[in-house]
Amino acid sequence: MFQIVGGVDQADVYSYTGNLSGVRPVRIGGTLFTLSTRSMAYYDPYVLKATQYVYEFMQAQGLAVDYPRLVR
Repeated sequence: MFQIVGGVDQADVYSYTGNLSGVRPVRIGGTLFTLSTRSMAYYDPYVLKATQYVYEFMQAQGLAVDYPRLVR
Protein backbone atom coordinates (compact mmCIF):
# COMPACT_ATOMS: atom_id res chain seq x y z
CA MET A 1 0.00 0.00 0.00
CA PHE A 2 2.77 2.46 0.83
CA GLN A 3 4.22 1.95 -2.65
CA ILE A 4 0.95 3.20 -4.12
CA VAL A 5 0.81 6.22 -1.80
CA GLY A 6 4.43 7.07 -2.61
CA GLY A 7 3.59 7.12 -6.31
CA VAL A 8 0.80 9.67 -5.94
CA ASP A 9 1.56 13.15 -7.24
CA GLN A 10 -0.26 16.12 -5.67
CA ALA A 11 -0.85 17.77 -9.04
CA ASP A 12 -2.40 14.57 -10.39
CA VAL A 13 -4.77 14.34 -7.42
CA TYR A 14 -5.75 17.99 -7.87
CA SER A 15 -6.41 17.45 -11.57
CA TYR A 16 -8.37 14.21 -11.00
CA THR A 17 -10.61 15.72 -8.32
CA GLY A 18 -11.17 18.77 -10.52
CA ASN A 19 -12.26 16.49 -13.33
CA LEU A 20 -14.56 14.50 -11.06
CA SER A 21 -16.12 17.61 -9.49
CA GLY A 22 -17.04 19.31 -12.77
CA VAL A 23 -14.31 21.97 -12.90
CA ARG A 24 -13.81 21.01 -16.53
CA PRO A 25 -15.37 18.54 -18.95
CA VAL A 26 -13.87 15.06 -19.13
CA ARG A 27 -13.92 12.40 -21.81
CA ILE A 28 -16.20 9.54 -20.78
CA GLY A 29 -16.86 6.76 -23.24
CA GLY A 30 -15.27 8.90 -25.94
CA THR A 31 -17.58 11.90 -25.38
CA LEU A 32 -16.94 15.10 -23.43
CA PHE A 33 -19.18 15.38 -20.36
CA THR A 34 -19.19 17.76 -17.39
CA LEU A 35 -19.81 16.01 -14.08
CA SER A 36 -21.64 18.98 -12.58
CA THR A 37 -23.23 16.95 -9.78
CA ARG A 38 -23.15 13.54 -8.20
CA SER A 39 -26.26 14.18 -6.14
CA MET A 40 -28.56 11.21 -5.79
CA ALA A 41 -31.43 13.55 -6.67
CA TYR A 42 -29.97 13.67 -10.19
CA TYR A 43 -28.94 10.02 -10.37
CA ASP A 44 -29.30 9.76 -14.12
CA PRO A 45 -26.88 10.47 -15.76
CA TYR A 46 -24.40 12.10 -13.38
CA VAL A 47 -23.72 9.31 -10.88
CA LEU A 48 -23.55 6.75 -13.67
CA LYS A 49 -21.17 8.94 -15.67
CA ALA A 50 -18.99 9.59 -12.59
CA THR A 51 -18.80 5.82 -12.03
CA GLN A 52 -17.83 5.26 -15.66
CA TYR A 53 -15.21 8.03 -15.44
CA VAL A 54 -13.56 6.42 -12.40
CA TYR A 55 -13.67 3.02 -14.11
CA GLU A 56 -12.05 4.32 -17.30
CA PHE A 57 -9.46 6.32 -15.35
CA MET A 58 -8.39 3.31 -13.27
CA GLN A 59 -8.36 1.07 -16.32
CA ALA A 60 -6.09 3.59 -18.09
CA GLN A 61 -3.73 3.34 -15.11
CA GLY A 62 -3.37 -0.38 -15.86
CA LEU A 63 -5.53 -1.55 -12.96
CA ALA A 64 -7.88 -4.50 -13.25
CA VAL A 65 -11.30 -2.98 -12.54
CA ASP A 66 -14.88 -4.01 -13.07
CA TYR A 67 -18.32 -2.60 -12.38
CA PRO A 68 -21.85 -3.42 -13.48
CA ARG A 69 -22.53 -2.01 -16.93
CA LEU A 70 -25.28 0.39 -15.87
CA VAL A 71 -24.22 3.31 -18.03
CA ARG A 72 -26.76 3.93 -20.76
